[in-house]
Amino acid sequence: MRVLTTVAPRRDGTVRVMDAAGALHTFAPDAAGGLVCEIADAALIQRLVKTGSFRLLDVENDPRRKAPTLRGERHGALGGLSP
Repeated sequence: MRVLTTVAPRRDGTVRVMDAAGALHTFAPDAAGGLVCEIADAALIQRLVKTGSFRLLDVENDPRRKAPTLRGERHGALGGLSP
C-alpha cells in the first residue's frame, strides 16, 4: 500500500523508516512531489499512521477495507424518501 509522509526529508530528499524486522523503507518524491513509499507490512503502516505524520494513499483500492455504507442505502440515494 502506498503511504505518504509529511516528515521533513533528509538532505538527500528522502525519509526512511525501519520495520520490526530491521528492513528500511524509503519515502521518496513521487511525480507530484509528495514523499511516498510502497509498504506491505500492515503493522508498520498502522504504527506510522498513528503518529499523524503518515497517511494512506490507496485506501479506496485496498481490498482489505470496505467503504462505509449509509444506513438505508438499499432504498436509494434518498434513503427511501421522496423529494
